[in-house]
Amino acid sequence: MYRDTPDGLVVWQIKKFTTAVGSGQKKQIKTSWRRFWVANVVPDRHIASYTLATPWTPTASKLAWFENDVTADAMFKTTWEGAAFFNMLASRFPATFDRFFKGPDLLDNMVLTKATLAASPVETAGNLTMLDAINFREQSLRDIKDLISDNYQIDTSTFRLPPGQGPTVAHMRERLNGHSRWSRIDDTRWQVETVVPTSDQSAEVEPITINMRFLVEPGTPEADAIAEWDRWGVPIQDIPAESQIVGGPFDEQEPTTGILSVGAPPPSADLPRLLLRAQSINGSSIPPPADVVFIVRETTSGRLGGGLRVIASTRSGALTLEARIRSEVADPSFGLRLTVESGQDPAQVARDLHRVEAIASYGPFECVIEDGPSLAAGTDLAAPPFAKAIAEIANDLARLQPHTTHRLRMPDVWETTEHQTEELHRLATIYDEGAITQTWERIFLMIEDPSFLQNMEIFNGVGALVKKSEPVFSLGGANYMITHPLVVSILTPVLAEWVDRAQVEEGAEIELVPATDNRVVHAALAKDPAQHIAG
Repeated sequence: MYRDTPDGLVVWQIKKFTTAVGSGQKKQIKTSWRRFWVANVVPDRHIASYTLATPWTPTASKLAWFENDVTADAMFKTTWEGAAFFNMLASRFPATFDRFFKGPDLLDNMVLTKATLAASPVETAGNLTMLDAINFREQSLRDIKDLISDNYQIDTSTFRLPPGQGPTVAHMRERLNGHSRWSRIDDTRWQVETVVPTSDQSAEVEPITINMRFLVEPGTPEADAIAEWDRWGVPIQDIPAESQIVGGPFDEQEPTTGILSVGAPPPSADLPRLLLRAQSINGSSIPPPADVVFIVRETTSGRLGGGLRVIASTRSGALTLEARIRSEVADPSFGLRLTVESGQDPAQVARDLHRVEAIASYGPFECVIEDGPSLAAGTDLAAPPFAKAIAEIANDLARLQPHTTHRLRMPDVWETTEHQTEELHRLATIYDEGAITQTWERIFLMIEDPSFLQNMEIFNGVGALVKKSEPVFSLGGANYMITHPLVVSILTPVLAEWVDRAQVEEGAEIELVPATDNRVVHAALAKDPAQHIAG
Protein backbone atom coordinates (compact mmCIF):
# COMPACT_ATOMS: atom_id res chain seq x y z
CA MET A 1 0.00 0.00 0.00
CA TYR A 2 1.46 3.34 -1.12
CA ARG A 3 0.57 6.74 0.28
CA ASP A 4 2.03 10.09 -0.77
CA THR A 5 2.42 12.51 2.15
CA PRO A 6 4.09 15.93 2.57
CA ASP A 7 7.04 14.07 4.15
CA GLY A 8 7.42 11.64 1.24
CA LEU A 9 6.15 8.23 0.15
CA VAL A 10 4.85 5.99 2.96
CA VAL A 11 4.79 2.27 2.10
CA TRP A 12 3.03 -0.57 3.92
CA GLN A 13 3.77 -4.20 2.94
CA ILE A 14 1.04 -6.30 4.61
CA LYS A 15 1.45 -10.10 4.78
CA LYS A 16 -1.42 -12.23 6.11
CA PHE A 17 0.74 -15.16 7.17
CA THR A 18 -1.16 -17.76 9.21
CA THR A 19 2.00 -19.25 10.72
CA ALA A 20 5.29 -17.93 12.01
CA VAL A 21 7.69 -16.67 9.34
CA GLY A 22 9.59 -19.52 7.69
CA SER A 23 11.75 -19.87 4.59
CA GLY A 24 8.80 -19.57 2.20
CA GLN A 25 7.51 -16.44 3.88
CA LYS A 26 11.04 -14.98 3.92
CA LYS A 27 11.21 -15.42 0.17
CA GLN A 28 7.89 -13.56 -0.25
CA ILE A 29 9.09 -10.69 1.94
CA LYS A 30 12.33 -10.36 -0.06
CA THR A 31 10.47 -10.49 -3.39
CA SER A 32 8.08 -7.74 -2.29
CA TRP A 33 11.02 -5.63 -1.08
CA ARG A 34 12.87 -5.95 -4.40
CA ARG A 35 9.72 -5.10 -6.35
CA PHE A 36 9.23 -1.97 -4.24
CA TRP A 37 12.92 -1.00 -4.52
CA VAL A 38 13.10 -1.25 -8.31
CA ALA A 39 9.87 0.67 -8.84
CA ASN A 40 10.20 3.44 -6.29
CA VAL A 41 13.79 3.99 -5.09
CA VAL A 42 14.72 6.42 -7.87
CA PRO A 43 16.39 9.83 -7.99
CA ASP A 44 14.22 12.81 -6.97
CA ARG A 45 11.73 10.64 -5.08
CA HIS A 46 11.78 10.85 -1.32
CA ILE A 47 10.79 7.74 0.66
CA ALA A 48 9.49 8.58 4.14
CA SER A 49 9.13 5.03 5.52
CA TYR A 50 8.64 1.36 4.70
CA THR A 51 6.69 -0.88 7.09
CA LEU A 52 6.26 -4.64 6.98
CA ALA A 53 3.13 -5.78 8.86
CA THR A 54 2.41 -9.39 9.84
CA PRO A 55 -0.02 -10.95 12.36
CA TRP A 56 3.01 -12.59 14.03
CA THR A 57 5.40 -10.60 16.16
CA PRO A 58 8.96 -11.11 14.82
CA THR A 59 11.56 -12.72 17.07
CA ALA A 60 14.88 -11.02 17.65
CA SER A 61 16.59 -13.22 15.04
CA LYS A 62 13.86 -12.56 12.43
CA LEU A 63 14.05 -8.83 13.10
CA ALA A 64 17.85 -8.91 12.67
CA TRP A 65 17.43 -10.76 9.36
CA PHE A 66 14.95 -8.06 8.19
CA GLU A 67 17.27 -5.22 9.13
CA ASN A 68 20.61 -6.70 8.02
CA ASP A 69 19.65 -8.85 5.03
CA VAL A 70 16.48 -7.39 3.53
CA THR A 71 16.55 -3.59 4.17
CA ALA A 72 20.26 -2.99 4.88
CA ASP A 73 20.65 -0.62 1.89
CA ALA A 74 17.72 1.60 2.85
CA MET A 75 18.50 5.23 3.71
CA PHE A 76 14.99 5.74 5.09
CA LYS A 77 13.06 4.42 8.10
CA THR A 78 12.10 0.72 8.01
CA THR A 79 9.87 -1.03 10.55
CA TRP A 80 8.37 -4.47 11.15
CA GLU A 81 5.01 -4.33 12.97
CA GLY A 82 3.52 -7.46 14.54
CA ALA A 83 0.61 -8.66 16.66
CA ALA A 84 0.66 -5.66 19.03
CA PHE A 85 0.09 -3.31 16.11
CA PHE A 86 -2.95 -5.28 14.87
CA ASN A 87 -4.35 -5.48 18.40
CA MET A 88 -4.11 -1.69 18.62
CA LEU A 89 -6.00 -1.32 15.34
CA ALA A 90 -8.65 -3.76 16.53
CA SER A 91 -9.27 -1.70 19.67
CA ARG A 92 -9.46 1.62 17.80
CA PHE A 93 -11.51 0.40 14.83
CA PRO A 94 -13.48 -2.63 16.07
CA ALA A 95 -16.16 -2.52 13.35
CA THR A 96 -13.63 -2.29 10.53
CA PHE A 97 -11.49 -5.04 12.08
CA ASP A 98 -14.50 -7.34 12.43
CA ARG A 99 -15.57 -6.62 8.86
CA PHE A 100 -12.27 -7.80 7.37
CA PHE A 101 -11.27 -10.48 9.86
CA LYS A 102 -14.63 -12.04 10.74
CA GLY A 103 -16.39 -11.95 7.40
CA PRO A 104 -18.69 -9.56 5.50
CA ASP A 105 -21.93 -10.72 7.11
CA LEU A 106 -20.86 -9.82 10.66
CA LEU A 107 -21.30 -6.06 10.11
CA ASP A 108 -24.78 -6.46 8.62
CA ASN A 109 -25.86 -8.78 11.42
CA MET A 110 -24.52 -6.42 14.09
CA VAL A 111 -26.32 -3.40 12.59
CA LEU A 112 -29.55 -5.39 12.34
CA THR A 113 -29.27 -6.52 15.96
CA LYS A 114 -28.52 -3.02 17.24
CA ALA A 115 -31.30 -1.43 15.20
CA THR A 116 -33.82 -4.00 16.42
CA LEU A 117 -32.81 -3.36 20.02
CA ALA A 118 -32.98 0.41 19.61
CA ALA A 119 -36.48 0.20 18.11
CA SER A 120 -37.89 -2.25 20.65
CA PRO A 121 -40.31 -1.02 23.39
CA VAL A 122 -38.70 0.42 26.51
CA GLU A 123 -39.58 -1.63 29.57
CA THR A 124 -38.29 -2.09 33.10
CA ALA A 125 -37.16 -5.48 34.29
CA GLY A 126 -35.54 -6.56 37.54
CA ASN A 127 -32.93 -4.00 38.56
CA LEU A 128 -33.07 -2.25 35.16
CA THR A 129 -34.80 1.13 35.52
CA MET A 130 -36.62 2.93 32.74
CA LEU A 131 -33.71 5.39 32.40
CA ASP A 132 -31.20 2.52 32.21
CA ALA A 133 -33.25 0.87 29.48
CA ILE A 134 -33.40 4.09 27.47
CA ASN A 135 -29.65 4.66 27.88
CA PHE A 136 -28.99 1.09 26.75
CA ARG A 137 -30.93 1.70 23.54
CA GLU A 138 -29.25 5.06 22.96
CA GLN A 139 -25.89 3.31 23.24
CA SER A 140 -27.02 0.88 20.55
CA LEU A 141 -27.83 3.81 18.27
CA ARG A 142 -24.42 5.34 19.00
CA ASP A 143 -22.76 2.06 18.06
CA ILE A 144 -24.52 2.17 14.70
CA LYS A 145 -23.57 5.83 14.18
CA ASP A 146 -19.92 4.98 14.77
CA LEU A 147 -20.04 2.73 11.70
CA ILE A 148 -20.89 5.58 9.34
CA SER A 149 -17.24 6.60 8.90
CA ASP A 150 -13.86 5.00 9.52
CA ASN A 151 -12.29 8.39 10.25
CA TYR A 152 -14.92 10.25 12.27
CA GLN A 153 -17.41 9.67 15.07
CA ILE A 154 -20.54 11.67 15.91
CA ASP A 155 -21.01 13.01 19.43
CA THR A 156 -24.59 14.02 20.29
CA SER A 157 -25.67 16.51 22.95
CA THR A 158 -28.62 18.80 23.76
CA PHE A 159 -28.46 22.59 23.95
CA ARG A 160 -31.13 24.95 25.30
CA LEU A 161 -31.99 28.36 23.86
CA PRO A 162 -34.73 30.89 24.69
CA PRO A 163 -38.12 30.04 23.13
CA GLY A 164 -38.21 30.68 19.41
CA GLN A 165 -34.51 31.54 19.18
CA GLY A 166 -32.21 29.64 16.84
CA PRO A 167 -28.47 29.06 17.20
CA THR A 168 -26.09 31.76 15.99
CA VAL A 169 -22.51 31.53 14.83
CA ALA A 170 -21.47 32.72 18.29
CA HIS A 171 -23.41 29.86 19.95
CA MET A 172 -21.72 27.30 17.74
CA ARG A 173 -18.26 28.76 18.22
CA GLU A 174 -18.53 29.06 22.00
CA ARG A 175 -20.09 25.65 22.63
CA LEU A 176 -18.27 23.32 20.25
CA ASN A 177 -15.18 23.04 18.11
CA GLY A 178 -15.28 21.36 14.73
CA HIS A 179 -18.08 20.52 12.32
CA SER A 180 -21.51 20.32 13.95
CA ARG A 181 -25.14 20.05 12.88
CA TRP A 182 -28.01 21.54 14.93
CA SER A 183 -31.55 20.14 14.74
CA ARG A 184 -34.59 21.51 16.58
CA ILE A 185 -36.18 19.13 19.11
CA ASP A 186 -38.85 21.52 20.44
CA ASP A 187 -39.28 25.24 21.10
CA THR A 188 -36.27 25.48 23.45
CA ARG A 189 -34.11 22.38 22.85
CA TRP A 190 -31.71 21.64 20.02
CA GLN A 191 -29.86 18.42 19.23
CA VAL A 192 -26.20 19.04 18.40
CA GLU A 193 -24.30 16.43 16.40
CA THR A 194 -20.56 17.08 16.31
CA VAL A 195 -18.05 15.35 14.05
CA VAL A 196 -15.04 14.15 16.06
CA PRO A 197 -11.89 12.79 14.34
CA THR A 198 -10.94 9.26 15.39
CA SER A 199 -7.22 9.83 14.78
CA ASP A 200 -4.66 12.53 14.09
CA GLN A 201 -4.70 11.55 10.41
CA SER A 202 -8.49 11.71 9.94
CA ALA A 203 -8.54 15.15 8.31
CA GLU A 204 -5.68 14.18 6.01
CA VAL A 205 -7.18 10.85 4.99
CA GLU A 206 -10.74 12.16 4.61
CA PRO A 207 -10.83 15.97 4.50
CA ILE A 208 -14.14 17.73 5.07
CA THR A 209 -14.80 20.71 2.82
CA ILE A 210 -17.79 22.96 2.12
CA ASN A 211 -18.42 24.22 -1.41
CA MET A 212 -20.40 27.48 -1.45
CA ARG A 213 -22.11 29.64 -4.07
CA PHE A 214 -23.79 32.84 -2.87
CA LEU A 215 -27.19 33.64 -4.36
CA VAL A 216 -27.23 37.46 -4.21
CA GLU A 217 -27.77 40.28 -6.69
CA PRO A 218 -24.94 42.75 -7.45
CA GLY A 219 -25.25 46.10 -5.70
CA THR A 220 -27.31 44.78 -2.79
CA PRO A 221 -26.26 45.02 0.91
CA GLU A 222 -25.73 41.24 0.85
CA ALA A 223 -23.32 41.57 -2.10
CA ASP A 224 -21.42 44.32 -0.25
CA ALA A 225 -21.18 42.06 2.82
CA ILE A 226 -19.75 39.24 0.70
CA ALA A 227 -17.18 41.65 -0.79
CA GLU A 228 -16.08 42.59 2.74
CA TRP A 229 -15.81 38.91 3.60
CA ASP A 230 -13.79 38.27 0.46
CA ARG A 231 -11.32 41.09 1.15
CA TRP A 232 -11.09 41.06 4.94
CA GLY A 233 -12.93 38.01 6.30
CA VAL A 234 -15.62 40.18 7.94
CA PRO A 235 -18.24 37.75 9.35
CA ILE A 236 -21.44 37.47 7.31
CA GLN A 237 -24.92 36.68 8.60
CA ASP A 238 -27.95 35.10 6.89
CA ILE A 239 -26.82 35.25 3.26
CA PRO A 240 -28.78 33.16 0.69
CA ALA A 241 -26.42 30.52 -0.66
CA GLU A 242 -26.05 27.08 -2.17
CA SER A 243 -23.70 24.78 -0.28
CA GLN A 244 -22.49 21.19 -0.33
CA ILE A 245 -20.56 19.30 2.37
CA VAL A 246 -17.97 16.98 0.89
CA GLY A 247 -16.43 14.28 3.09
CA GLY A 248 -17.16 13.06 6.59
CA PRO A 249 -20.37 11.61 8.05
CA PHE A 250 -22.49 14.54 6.79
CA ASP A 251 -21.32 14.19 3.18
CA GLU A 252 -23.95 15.50 0.73
CA GLN A 253 -24.43 14.09 -2.76
CA GLU A 254 -26.11 17.25 -4.05
CA PRO A 255 -25.91 20.96 -3.13
CA THR A 256 -28.63 22.37 -0.86
CA THR A 257 -30.04 25.90 -0.77
CA GLY A 258 -30.42 27.83 2.47
CA ILE A 259 -29.23 30.75 4.59
CA LEU A 260 -25.49 30.87 5.26
CA SER A 261 -23.57 32.60 8.05
CA VAL A 262 -19.79 32.66 8.44
CA GLY A 263 -18.26 33.68 11.77
CA ALA A 264 -14.77 34.59 12.83
CA PRO A 265 -12.46 31.98 14.37
CA PRO A 266 -11.69 32.44 18.08
CA PRO A 267 -8.44 34.38 18.58
CA SER A 268 -5.35 32.66 19.86
CA ALA A 269 -4.79 33.06 23.60
CA ASP A 270 -1.18 34.16 23.13
CA LEU A 271 -1.79 37.13 20.81
CA PRO A 272 0.07 40.26 21.96
CA ARG A 273 -1.79 43.35 23.11
CA LEU A 274 -2.08 46.51 21.02
CA LEU A 275 -1.13 49.94 22.37
CA LEU A 276 -2.59 53.25 21.21
CA ARG A 277 -0.01 55.87 22.14
CA ALA A 278 1.00 59.44 21.50
CA GLN A 279 4.26 59.86 19.60
CA SER A 280 6.88 61.96 21.36
CA ILE A 281 7.36 65.37 19.79
CA ASN A 282 10.98 66.41 19.39
CA GLY A 283 11.80 69.42 21.54
CA SER A 284 8.48 69.35 23.40
CA SER A 285 8.62 69.75 27.17
CA ILE A 286 5.19 68.17 27.55
CA PRO A 287 5.43 64.43 28.23
CA PRO A 288 3.10 62.24 26.15
CA PRO A 289 -0.02 60.90 27.89
CA ALA A 290 -0.38 57.29 29.02
CA ASP A 291 -1.04 54.50 26.50
CA VAL A 292 -4.44 52.92 25.94
CA VAL A 293 -4.16 49.12 26.06
CA PHE A 294 -6.27 47.01 23.71
CA ILE A 295 -6.82 43.24 23.89
CA VAL A 296 -7.25 41.44 20.57
CA ARG A 297 -10.73 39.92 20.35
CA GLU A 298 -10.90 38.86 16.69
CA THR A 299 -8.59 38.41 13.72
CA THR A 300 -9.72 37.57 10.20
CA SER A 301 -8.25 37.51 6.71
CA GLY A 302 -10.04 37.44 3.38
CA ARG A 303 -9.79 35.07 0.46
CA LEU A 304 -8.37 37.81 -1.73
CA GLY A 305 -5.32 40.00 -1.27
CA GLY A 306 -3.89 38.54 1.94
CA GLY A 307 -5.22 41.39 4.09
CA LEU A 308 -5.41 41.20 7.89
CA ARG A 309 -8.30 42.60 9.94
CA VAL A 310 -7.80 43.02 13.70
CA ILE A 311 -10.55 43.84 16.20
CA ALA A 312 -9.38 44.79 19.70
CA SER A 313 -11.06 46.41 22.69
CA THR A 314 -10.00 47.92 25.97
CA ARG A 315 -10.37 45.88 29.13
CA SER A 316 -13.38 48.00 30.10
CA GLY A 317 -14.99 47.31 26.71
CA ALA A 318 -15.67 51.03 26.23
CA LEU A 319 -13.47 51.41 23.13
CA THR A 320 -13.05 49.12 20.13
CA LEU A 321 -10.29 49.46 17.59
CA GLU A 322 -10.39 48.04 14.07
CA ALA A 323 -7.25 47.93 11.92
CA ARG A 324 -7.16 46.67 8.31
CA ILE A 325 -3.68 46.25 6.89
CA ARG A 326 -1.44 44.43 4.38
CA SER A 327 -4.03 43.86 1.65
CA GLU A 328 -3.02 43.78 -1.99
CA VAL A 329 -6.55 44.59 -3.21
CA ALA A 330 -7.92 47.07 -0.64
CA ASP A 331 -6.71 50.22 1.11
CA PRO A 332 -5.63 50.04 4.77
CA SER A 333 -7.78 51.70 7.43
CA PHE A 334 -7.78 52.40 11.15
CA GLY A 335 -10.88 53.18 13.20
CA LEU A 336 -11.84 53.77 16.81
CA ARG A 337 -15.42 53.59 18.06
CA LEU A 338 -17.34 53.78 21.33
CA THR A 339 -18.72 50.47 22.58
CA VAL A 340 -19.96 51.55 26.01
CA GLU A 341 -22.60 49.19 27.37
CA SER A 342 -24.55 48.92 30.59
CA GLY A 343 -22.77 46.90 33.27
CA GLN A 344 -19.23 48.08 32.52
CA ASP A 345 -16.91 49.36 35.28
CA PRO A 346 -17.20 53.18 35.40
CA ALA A 347 -13.63 53.70 36.70
CA GLN A 348 -12.15 51.71 33.81
CA VAL A 349 -14.43 53.40 31.27
CA ALA A 350 -13.45 56.86 32.54
CA ARG A 351 -9.75 55.99 32.45
CA ASP A 352 -9.88 54.70 28.85
CA LEU A 353 -11.89 57.65 27.52
CA HIS A 354 -9.76 60.26 29.28
CA ARG A 355 -6.60 58.70 27.88
CA VAL A 356 -7.94 58.68 24.31
CA GLU A 357 -8.99 62.31 24.66
CA ALA A 358 -5.50 63.17 25.94
CA ILE A 359 -3.81 61.35 23.03
CA ALA A 360 -6.13 63.04 20.51
CA SER A 361 -5.29 66.50 21.86
CA TYR A 362 -1.54 65.77 22.06
CA GLY A 363 -0.98 65.41 18.31
CA PRO A 364 0.75 62.56 16.44
CA PHE A 365 -0.19 59.04 17.44
CA GLU A 366 0.48 55.42 16.52
CA CYS A 367 -0.96 51.98 17.16
CA VAL A 368 1.73 49.42 17.91
CA ILE A 369 1.96 45.75 18.79
CA GLU A 370 3.23 45.51 22.36
CA ASP A 371 7.00 44.95 22.13
CA GLY A 372 6.61 44.87 18.35
CA PRO A 373 6.20 46.99 15.22
CA SER A 374 3.72 49.76 14.45
CA LEU A 375 0.42 48.92 12.74
CA ALA A 376 -0.77 52.48 12.00
CA ALA A 377 0.22 56.08 12.61
CA GLY A 378 -1.30 59.51 12.06
CA THR A 379 -1.61 63.10 13.22
CA ASP A 380 -5.36 63.76 13.53
CA LEU A 381 -6.83 61.17 15.88
CA ALA A 382 -10.36 62.20 16.82
CA ALA A 383 -11.99 60.95 19.99
CA PRO A 384 -15.31 59.23 19.18
CA PRO A 385 -18.42 61.45 19.32
CA PHE A 386 -19.99 61.77 22.78
CA ALA A 387 -16.83 60.35 24.38
CA LYS A 388 -16.42 63.39 26.62
CA ALA A 389 -20.02 63.31 27.88
CA ILE A 390 -19.86 59.57 28.55
CA ALA A 391 -16.52 59.99 30.31
CA GLU A 392 -18.15 62.52 32.66
CA ILE A 393 -20.92 60.04 33.55
CA ALA A 394 -18.34 57.30 34.18
CA ASN A 395 -16.14 59.63 36.22
CA ASP A 396 -19.03 60.79 38.42
CA LEU A 397 -20.10 57.19 39.11
CA ALA A 398 -16.52 56.32 40.00
CA ARG A 399 -16.39 59.26 42.43
CA LEU A 400 -19.58 58.02 44.14
CA GLN A 401 -18.44 54.41 44.47
CA PRO A 402 -16.54 54.89 47.81
CA HIS A 403 -19.75 56.27 49.37
CA THR A 404 -22.07 53.31 48.79
CA THR A 405 -22.08 49.62 49.54
CA HIS A 406 -23.71 48.92 46.17
CA ARG A 407 -21.57 48.13 43.15
CA LEU A 408 -22.09 50.96 40.67
CA ARG A 409 -22.03 50.04 36.98
CA MET A 410 -22.46 51.97 33.74
CA PRO A 411 -26.07 52.59 32.62
CA ASP A 412 -27.42 52.56 29.09
CA VAL A 413 -25.87 55.93 28.28
CA TRP A 414 -27.98 56.37 25.14
CA GLU A 415 -31.15 56.36 27.29
CA THR A 416 -29.76 58.75 29.94
CA THR A 417 -31.32 62.24 30.00
CA GLU A 418 -29.60 65.57 30.59
CA HIS A 419 -31.55 66.09 33.84
CA GLN A 420 -30.33 62.71 35.13
CA THR A 421 -26.67 63.48 34.36
CA GLU A 422 -27.00 66.88 36.09
CA GLU A 423 -28.31 65.22 39.27
CA LEU A 424 -25.52 62.63 39.10
CA HIS A 425 -22.89 65.37 38.81
CA ARG A 426 -24.41 67.30 41.70
CA LEU A 427 -24.23 64.29 44.00
CA ALA A 428 -20.69 63.40 42.88
CA THR A 429 -19.57 66.97 43.60
CA ILE A 430 -21.09 66.92 47.10
CA TYR A 431 -19.62 63.56 48.10
CA ASP A 432 -16.23 63.99 46.44
CA GLU A 433 -15.49 67.71 46.81
CA GLY A 434 -17.57 68.91 49.76
CA ALA A 435 -20.78 70.73 50.60
CA ILE A 436 -22.58 72.94 48.11
CA THR A 437 -24.71 75.91 49.08
CA GLN A 438 -27.88 77.35 47.58
CA THR A 439 -30.37 79.96 48.78
CA TRP A 440 -34.03 79.72 49.66
CA GLU A 441 -36.99 82.11 49.90
CA ARG A 442 -39.95 80.14 51.20
CA ILE A 443 -40.99 76.59 52.00
CA PHE A 444 -44.51 75.20 52.44
CA LEU A 445 -45.05 72.26 54.80
CA MET A 446 -48.16 70.18 55.44
CA ILE A 447 -48.63 69.58 59.15
CA GLU A 448 -49.91 66.20 60.37
CA ASP A 449 -49.55 66.88 64.12
CA PRO A 450 -49.78 70.63 64.95
CA SER A 451 -49.04 70.12 68.64
CA PHE A 452 -45.28 70.35 68.14
CA LEU A 453 -45.73 73.99 67.07
CA GLN A 454 -46.56 74.87 70.67
CA ASN A 455 -42.80 74.66 71.31
CA MET A 456 -41.76 78.27 70.69
CA GLU A 457 -38.17 77.28 69.95
CA ILE A 458 -39.29 75.55 66.76
CA PHE A 459 -39.28 77.68 63.60
CA ASN A 460 -38.18 80.75 65.51
CA GLY A 461 -35.42 81.85 63.10
CA VAL A 462 -32.61 80.02 64.94
CA GLY A 463 -30.90 76.77 63.88
CA ALA A 464 -31.86 74.74 60.80
CA LEU A 465 -34.46 72.43 59.33
CA VAL A 466 -32.49 69.22 58.61
CA LYS A 467 -33.34 66.33 56.31
CA LYS A 468 -31.19 63.18 56.24
CA SER A 469 -31.57 60.58 53.47
CA GLU A 470 -29.83 57.96 51.37
CA PRO A 471 -30.00 59.50 47.89
CA VAL A 472 -31.64 57.53 45.09
CA PHE A 473 -31.16 58.59 41.48
CA SER A 474 -31.71 57.18 38.00
CA LEU A 475 -29.64 56.96 34.82
CA GLY A 476 -31.48 55.66 31.79
CA GLY A 477 -33.57 52.79 33.12
CA ALA A 478 -31.21 51.95 36.00
CA ASN A 479 -31.69 53.05 39.61
CA TYR A 480 -28.82 53.75 42.04
CA MET A 481 -28.61 54.28 45.79
CA ILE A 482 -25.88 55.98 47.85
CA THR A 483 -25.84 54.38 51.30
CA HIS A 484 -23.73 57.12 52.92
CA PRO A 485 -26.40 59.61 54.14
CA LEU A 486 -26.85 63.02 52.58
CA VAL A 487 -27.87 65.90 54.86
CA VAL A 488 -29.78 68.96 53.59
CA SER A 489 -29.79 71.87 56.10
CA ILE A 490 -32.21 74.80 55.57
CA LEU A 491 -30.86 77.59 57.77
CA THR A 492 -32.78 79.96 60.13
CA PRO A 493 -36.36 79.00 59.20
CA VAL A 494 -39.13 81.08 60.78
CA LEU A 495 -42.91 81.02 60.44
CA ALA A 496 -44.27 83.54 57.96
CA GLU A 497 -46.11 86.49 59.53
CA TRP A 498 -49.53 85.24 58.47
CA VAL A 499 -49.10 81.86 60.29
CA ASP A 500 -50.63 81.71 63.79
CA ARG A 501 -49.15 78.76 65.71
CA ALA A 502 -52.22 78.41 67.89
CA GLN A 503 -54.59 78.22 64.91
CA VAL A 504 -52.79 75.58 62.83
CA GLU A 505 -54.93 72.48 62.39
CA GLU A 506 -54.15 68.91 61.33
CA GLY A 507 -53.57 68.75 57.55
CA ALA A 508 -53.04 72.50 57.25
CA GLU A 509 -50.21 74.04 55.26
CA ILE A 510 -47.74 76.49 56.79
CA GLU A 511 -45.13 78.74 55.19
CA LEU A 512 -41.51 79.11 56.34
CA VAL A 513 -39.21 81.98 55.35
CA PRO A 514 -35.55 82.68 56.18
CA ALA A 515 -34.86 84.88 59.18
CA THR A 516 -31.22 86.00 59.03
CA ASP A 517 -29.51 83.32 56.86
CA ASN A 518 -31.15 82.11 53.64
CA ARG A 519 -28.66 79.35 52.79
CA VAL A 520 -29.45 75.69 52.01
CA VAL A 521 -26.43 73.45 52.63
CA HIS A 522 -26.15 70.02 50.94
CA ALA A 523 -23.45 67.86 52.50
CA ALA A 524 -22.50 64.25 53.09
CA LEU A 525 -22.97 63.23 56.70
CA ALA A 526 -19.59 63.38 58.42
CA LYS A 527 -18.41 60.22 60.14
CA ASP A 528 -17.64 62.34 63.22
CA PRO A 529 -20.89 64.12 64.30
CA ALA A 530 -18.91 66.90 65.94
CA GLN A 531 -17.18 67.55 62.63
CA HIS A 532 -20.56 67.77 60.87
CA ILE A 533 -21.92 70.22 63.46
CA ALA A 534 -18.83 72.35 63.14
CA GLY A 535 -19.12 72.32 59.36
